[in-house]
Amino acid sequence: MPTLLPTQENLKLQQGRIDWEKSQIKTRKFSPFNFKRQCRENARLLIDKGSVIAINNASSDDITTLKNGLGGYLSEGYGEVLINPSFLFKQERFSLSKVTQDNQNDSQSSHIDATQQTKQEQNLLSFIQAKAETQSSVLTLGEKVSEFISKHKELFQDVSNSQWGEIRMYLQCHKDEYKQKIHDYVRRNNKNAKTHKDDVLKKQWEDGWEIFKKELEKENNIEFLKLLAMRMPKERREND
Repeated sequence: MPTLLPTQENLKLQQGRIDWEKSQIKTRKFSPFNFKRQCRENARLLIDKGSVIAINNASSDDITTLKNGLGGYLSEGYGEVLINPSFLFKQERFSLSKVTQDNQNDSQSSHIDATQQTKQEQNLLSFIQAKAETQSSVLTLGEKVSEFISKHKELFQDVSNSQWGEIRMYLQCHKDEYKQKIHDYVRRNNKNAKTHKDDVLKKQWEDGWEIFKKELEKENNIEFLKLLAMRMPKERREND
């Protein structure tokens, strides 16, 4: 498979430029299986998680565009990027010094200064602690989602994978107004309604909407909802 090299146009950059010397990109390709049609869909060419793309001179508009997600299939959960993640902004840089030895037979080999070594150990401990805190947060979030699914998954059996995909898309691309977007999405137009509030729920959401709405209305709960929208389709496949 040829190496995928994103261009400025692919990233929708107006001012920013890709710094290739500081970038590292991993790619892969796969074709998802459509259970309803019993066939494979068009291949997805992906820039895989863990890839790093350094951008110089990015404008505020560029940053906003990147935050909204990149590429196609956003509704399926692809395209989300981390911009300047917090672990990159530690006050002290994490580094390891290479120990050299000028003479193998010389008992007085080169060594790292004790003070410098202590400082590096502190940096390493800070890095490990930050990773552990992040992992703990992810595990706690995952446990909450698992508990919700265990209690309420029967209420969402009629909600299709594509509908969960739309929910994920709103959560990723409309972070300031996702609540209203989702409210609108789960309702269908009522021809006899006098106002938009009189629109009725889509049939697939009639059982689970009230439970889901409680989570939707909570403050700072977007990461929970994202993970829930990713996990629910997997639960449906396992139960089929």
